[in-house]
Amino acid sequence: MSRPRARRLLAAALLIAMLAGITPWVVWLLDPSRGPPDAEALIAMLRVPANKAKVERSDMRGAPAVEYSWPMRQLIEVGDPARGPLHRRITDEAIQNEVVLVLGEIGDESTVALLIDAFPEEVVSDTPFDYANPDPAQLKVICFTRALNRLTRQYIGYTREGIEFEPGTRKKWQDWWAKSRKTFWVRDDSPRPNLTLKTVPQILAQLDLALTDEDATVRKNAANSYAELGPQAVSSVSRLIKAVRDSDPEVRKAAASAFYFIGPDGAEAIPTLLDVMRHDEVEGVRWDAQIGLSKIGEAALPPLWEMLTDESPEVRRRAIAAIGGMEPRQTWVIPTYQKLAKDKDAEVRSAALGYMEIVDSDNPEVFQALLLGLVDSSPIVRRGCAYHFWRMGPRASPATEALLKLLRDKDAGVREQAINALIKIQSLTSDNVPLLIDLLKDESWVVRADAADGLSQIGPDARAAVDTLRAALTDPQGNVRWWSAIALGKIGPEAKAAVPALIHALADGESLVRSYAEEALKKIDPAAAVRAGVK
Repeated sequence: MSRPRARRLLAAALLIAMLAGITPWVVWLLDPSRGPPDAEALIAMLRVPANKAKVERSDMRGAPAVEYSWPMRQLIEVGDPARGPLHRRITDEAIQNEVVLVLGEIGDESTVALLIDAFPEEVVSDTPFDYANPDPAQLKVICFTRALNRLTRQYIGYTREGIEFEPGTRKKWQDWWAKSRKTFWVRDDSPRPNLTLKTVPQILAQLDLALTDEDATVRKNAANSYAELGPQAVSSVSRLIKAVRDSDPEVRKAAASAFYFIGPDGAEAIPTLLDVMRHDEVEGVRWDAQIGLSKIGEAALPPLWEMLTDESPEVRRRAIAAIGGMEPRQTWVIPTYQKLAKDKDAEVRSAALGYMEIVDSDNPEVFQALLLGLVDSSPIVRRGCAYHFWRMGPRASPATEALLKLLRDKDAGVREQAINALIKIQSLTSDNVPLLIDLLKDESWVVRADAADGLSQIGPDARAAVDTLRAALTDPQGNVRWWSAIALGKIGPEAKAAVPALIHALADGESLVRSYAEEALKKIDPAAAVRAGVK
């Protein structure tokens, strides 16, 4: 056979193959009474090269972003009726990438197992993905990983750099599915057209069964999953109450935390949660019981009120927090919390003062109580009060002098919270520069970084700190170095003495330090910045 004739036959064969793929769609277009596109016709169109999925540069997680072709988007719109035909094509190599991507959008629980079983196991090159000339094996891994991620919201196979091509990813999916299949359902806050999701009764029946599983991990996953349903899980409250007594602490913790999301409809659990809050051996379980009671709300008030005078300091503290965290805010408790702010236990005092601010931060009596707390004998209380002034922000400016005194506190945590509050209040001035210079040499790197932050807020009036900030550019902690660079930039041209040190910082091992050093150089000495190669 001559070469020209062979070429003609090959071209004819390709044309026939293409027409076979698009004929059903052409017939549909020409039919004046046409209805919605048929899934089989759309799947046939996936064989046409122009309808293949394409990948582009990375999305926010560093993985290649996928561009869906028109037939793929139409299949997503078709929804449920397309799922079965797509399931049957999941191993069809010619259209596998497109099929699995669509299933990632409209699949159900049965789809997950099919995708995992078909996940590529062959050795794949770990070289960077070439967008212009994609490696077929890498592309397949990308499509499967993307589909499973979309369907399950699990990031197995992802790294900081993007999708990994290491062997063993399929095994990781299998291990996850073995533990999760009993409590999994397709979650989607905004279901796509025709996408049938399980009804709440169906999900609850599934979770109720899983909550009795012999595997503690399955029970924990079930208890955690009720939280996603919130008040809709009310019919399972009695089962969750039993789970709060589970032998496994992780199950107890998950079950107790579910009541935070169920809210007032979980009132039946109040006696159990109160007992757990008081007696459970695991602190995390006690804490989850506390916040569950807080969200249950008014029905839990009487017993919690009695606990405010309990002989146990922890019980008093948890009762303070549970009542203080309720919505709407229980402002009537302020007088009682003022008394508890004088409790013999420091953590109880701190809790009372803190929740007074949460309950009614505009109350002048609360403000005065927090001011008194700044001179409490316990650093726990002083730290807490400084933090709550930070929460108030500029409204807390009358506390400035008291907070400034705390910058000399012997407790590093108090110093940290005090300087943070002053920065948030925006009350630092040039008068405070000498004190901030001293704090740039503090033993706590957090205080040193915050001191530089405070100097940056003062700006040009902090010129006296230039030498100390210049020295801080070599601090062992990157946070201190980059805040020092920021502060020097805010001081501006009067910080020229720091230019050599900033040029040296352009080679710093941390990118943020380098970036802020560049910005500072441009503000302080543009000509020097240009000479140093800063654009």
